[in-house]
Amino acid sequence: MRLLRRLSLVLLASCHGSSPTPPASPTTALSPPAASDATTVAPPGAPTPSRDVLARSERYADLVRWASEHDGASARAACLVAERSDGIALTAELAAAVRPLPVPPADLDAQLAQSDRVDVLSPWGRHGDGGAGLALVSFTASRPAREAVALLLTDRGVSVRGTRPGGVVRDAVPVMAALSALSAHADATVFVAAEAGVPLDLVVRTLTALGARPVVLATALSAETKLPRPASASARVERCAEGLPETDAPAGTLPVPALRSAIEPLKERAADCLAVGDAAGAAGGRLVLALRVSESGRIQSSCIVRDGLADSAIAACVLERARSLTFPPPSPSGVLDIELPLVLRPSPSPLVRPVCIAPPAP
Repeated sequence: MRLLRRLSLVLLASCHGSSPTPPASPTTALSPPAASDATTVAPPGAPTPSRDVLARSERYADLVRWASEHDGASARAACLVAERSDGIALTAELAAAVRPLPVPPADLDAQLAQSDRVDVLSPWGRHGDGGAGLALVSFTASRPAREAVALLLTDRGVSVRGTRPGGVVRDAVPVMAALSALSAHADATVFVAAEAGVPLDLVVRTLTALGARPVVLATALSAETKLPRPASASARVERCAEGLPETDAPAGTLPVPALRSAIEPLKERAADCLAVGDAAGAAGGRLVLALRVSESGRIQSSCIVRDGLADSAIAACVLERARSLTFPPPSPSGVLDIELPLVLRPSPSPLVRPVCIAPPAP
């Protein structure tokens, strides 16, 4: 038996020409809580759609209701909220991950006492394994991120939760103690949520203390709500840490320019797959594919050698696109193995500050 010669073709497909579209909101995949659920309350003094500014004395439920009523409006700003002389304006680009947006619960402390982590649902997918017992859903736009942490404001103080077992846990601490707990998660996006009755002034002070970190506003789902199954849970991927198996087929050859030309469609379309996985996978990473080109130039077999995204749905999507590639028939006739590194990156987006100071109205 002869070991087939392998060609290692280094092709860094930095796919950031266009931003991958986040998946559609999984509203229909959620199981709603019972109508008698006592953890939510009607928002006090709910603002009407015509208002652009909320009073500092209003509550987090008012902010969430305003966001729900204005969801879909096109707006891009340099900050989540703006402090104005007449109140507080929600200036963020709104992107509710679930519609209709849930009303914030009246109390979060009971759920926090039973949860050492949190699940976070965003338009990019989910952070967490779905078994946390406490789930948040974002309603402002966000960058895809490899890691997420949650900052939760209650009437007892600020609590911190990670999305992985054994992660950071803080309960009812002052804001500065919560920020200290976040110092070990410098690259994580912070999802901020609050109980319905938390004053907006306290929310804004907390956001201000976060400085220039990537921050997303969110609201908690009822404890009875069932999250959708992650896309990666059902995705099947052929993996081959040692590469493709040996073959007795004759070895073919193709010049490197012909190989690069044939792989160009994958380079252009691979980043689209970032939209089909979970939130961490949407942040991008490195995949190494093994492809076997047949005598006719078709892909005979393929598999994932190394997966830096750790997202089976994205890996399966990239493999599916790779299998549609067509190469010139190798000459001399035979089969050809290619090891193909791909780097998938989402389109860069500007950092949105948590709080801006708006100039006084004329």
